[in-house]
Amino acid sequence: MKIVLLLMFTIASLNCQAQTTSSPSSLTLNVARIEALNSNPEFKRSKITLEEYPFKKDSMLSAHLPKFSLSTNHYFYNRFQYIRFGASNMPATYPYSTLSLDASFLLFDGFGIISNYKSTIIEEDASKLKHRRLQVQIEREIELRFYQALAAKQLAEVANMNILSLQDHLKEAKNRERIGVGTNYEVLRVEVQLEDAKSEKLASDDQIETSRLKLAQIMGLENDSRILIGELPIPDLNFLSEININKSRSDIEAQRRIIDQTRQAIITANSGWYPRISLIANNQWYNNRDRSYSTDQFDRSHAIGINATWNFFEGGDTNAKSALAALKVIEQENILQTMLLQNSYDLIFWKKRYKLAYSQYHARLRSISKAEESVRLAKVGIRNGTRTNSELLDAELDLFRARANLIKSKLDAIEASFNLKLLKE
Repeated sequence: MKIVLLLMFTIASLNCQAQTTSSPSSLTLNVARIEALNSNPEFKRSKITLEEYPFKKDSMLSAHLPKFSLSTNHYFYNRFQYIRFGASNMPATYPYSTLSLDASFLLFDGFGIISNYKSTIIEEDASKLKHRRLQVQIEREIELRFYQALAAKQLAEVANMNILSLQDHLKEAKNRERIGVGTNYEVLRVEVQLEDAKSEKLASDDQIETSRLKLAQIMGLENDSRILIGELPIPDLNFLSEININKSRSDIEAQRRIIDQTRQAIITANSGWYPRISLIANNQWYNNRDRSYSTDQFDRSHAIGINATWNFFEGGDTNAKSALAALKVIEQENILQTMLLQNSYDLIFWKKRYKLAYSQYHARLRSISKAEESVRLAKVGIRNGTRTNSELLDAELDLFRARANLIKSKLDAIEASFNLKLLKE
């Protein structure tokens, strides 16, 4: 008996585990934010971009570090030049084997490398600011997509309740027609409304799928079927008092860094007017006696000097690069000005949209209260014989419509708050 009970308990535990494993887990807004920052491919690409800058700076500075190179030559066959001495020719002496050690150190290049290094530092700062802005945008977009998916689910529930109510009314209308109390007109009227409700339900289901796909996309997933846990926030006018344009916002500061970078590009371009001066050294071991590798046959030569190159005419390339960099500065300054002007417009526009959504939300709250009272009075009237089923149907349709509109007004406020928060953060 104990063995049988033990087997039954084991089977029940396995079934319970299987049900737990197969049931979809829940998804909250905070979990969605965390997963998005860990899985979003654009955010990960931005992280990798930041990791590249230390190597870029090392590459820039390497030009001002000493350079050493080792090279060797050995000729298996050669026919060298002849030097003429009167009526006789004498073969020129060239090494058959050489081992050379060369060194060079750049002393001056017109500050072009230093300017490029500073430009890379500015570019790194701009990328960090853009990365920070991208994080804010992803977190806010997760919030928007999460609430859109949640609202789509609630609208589908309202649509389903409307269908169930209309199906009950259709049965009642058909029963009334069958016993001769109602008419075919009432049946047809309910059927038309039921078809419209089913279409709205299909649209709601499609919106659920679309919004969930958008949420999964920003989270870096192909699909996600977890149950959403949360409530739509209620519009609050106090929220607007906290909103203003942050002119030190990360994306605005990033644009200012880009302007500084383009100004630095002018200095880099003008470095082409200056000479390049380098310290050079060479040490060579050579064998010009025979083709052997014996160290006894090798002699040594060495030299230390300075090299200067001044490209005083290059076909106008330096002028062109400098002019292009100057025009780039003006272009980037206009981009910054456009951003600031757009922010001012967006602040006014989305504040109005939020106020409108707030007003509609409270208006629809009152509509729901009145519609619920209308439904109650219609039901009382039917029992007393002073109201008809058509009047009850109209009252219920008004109630479902008001509930759906309430959800839409919340969603409108969420969209407006999304854009307003992006202006602030």
